[in-house]
Amino acid sequence: MTDPSASGKEPVNPTGSVAAAAEPSSAGSDTSAEVNLVDRVYARLRADIIEARIDAGTPLRERDLAERLEVSRVPVREALPRLEAGGFVRIEPRRPAVVTHVSFDDLDELFELRGPIEATVARLAAARVAEGADPAALLALLADARSALDGEATGDAHRHFMCCNGLLHAEIVALAGNPLLERVMAPLADRTDRLNGVSQHHDRESRHEEHVLLVEAVTTGNAELAGSCAIVHIERERRRAMSALPSHPHFAGR
Repeated sequence: MTDPSASGKEPVNPTGSVAAAAEPSSAGSDTSAEVNLVDRVYARLRADIIEARIDAGTPLRERDLAERLEVSRVPVREALPRLEAGGFVRIEPRRPAVVTHVSFDDLDELFELRGPIEATVARLAAARVAEGADPAALLALLADARSALDGEATGDAHRHFMCCNGLLHAEIVALAGNPLLERVMAPLADRTDRLNGVSQHHDRESRHEEHVLLVEAVTTGNAELAGSCAIVHIERERRRAMSALPSHPHFAGR
């Protein structure tokens, strides 16, 4: 559970081809190789948008992207609707996809949902731990995030820290043991990562300490405290994002 690649959110090299890493093995099928390539194109473009390596408003022409990523247009074409579903791009008929801006309304809409939902998730997860569920994977992710935070101040270390944070929230959802909640949370994950990208370099130590308190409440089986910690954490995330957004390249303006 501590491997960031397991979530589809692995740190993505911002330069070079995505095709070489997706070469099929002699035992692999052509179909599985094609699916893997679509996933890699999607992950690469997703990371480029989150980290503002592609400007908001930029048209994403299939031919240009295929040439830059050294793939055919097919995996690009299949990756773009996934990006649209996550709120990263807007697709209109007979026009290239366009990278979306981020507005204060986007932040408000997301955090209005995240607060109560994640509080419920945290309470359920803590209750299941109290009943005997194993929180080892959650504790390992928290330790991985601490190691990344304490590591060298490189882009890769920072991406790993943010990836661990996303996986930590996903693990709390898994611990909650409610498949319907998992399905509710899944569409929010991309939007959460996009908006976390707005404030990702702000107050990382405080963000981690909030996770420490949340994880401690969950892993000790204190459901009410876990819910309270989740609400406090989400509200502080909202404030960080609101403060950082006006200076972010993808800001839509007031």
